[in-house]
Amino acid sequence: MDNLKCSVKGCDFVPKRIVKGLCIRHYERLRKTGDVGVPTKKSDSWGKCKIDSCEKKAGPTGACRNHWHTVNNPLKSRKRSLKRKGLSLQQYTELLKQQNYVCKICGVKEPGHQRKNFAVDHDHLCCESVEDTCGNCFRGLLCTRCNLVLGQVDDSIELLTKMIKYLNK
Repeated sequence: MDNLKCSVKGCDFVPKRIVKGLCIRHYERLRKTGDVGVPTKKSDSWGKCKIDSCEKKAGPTGACRNHWHTVNNPLKSRKRSLKRKGLSLQQYTELLKQQNYVCKICGVKEPGHQRKNFAVDHDHLCCESVEDTCGNCFRGLLCTRCNLVLGQVDDSIELLTKMIKYLNK
């Protein structure tokens, strides 16, 4: 078994078996095209990832593993995230339009903290889960700062009132 080697010069593939002196790659190429061709790895022919800043090798779609969804299905993870919150992408877009594309609390136009989308805020007393919601308890779309503040005070009106009193001193 140790002496299995393809007879094509430059082929470094370690075959499990040899057919007519060739590794399975070269044998299949010879069978299909009539020529063994240049010994190249299939993955080398795809080049680098389509994403400019990425230096990784691309797969058959032109993107590396890390950027496959970015290139081939950019909204897949966004749709999945919204679905857990009981919304479709179309419903999210409609909510954002109703809010004039701003945070429902402070009115900023950017979600903040390098985020692309506003956070979906819901009444935590309605649903037990923070991630998954019933779909009926939406309060609005918030920027990162407003969403974090509400989360830190556990939606406590009493605590927020105390904070307002403190700031007014």
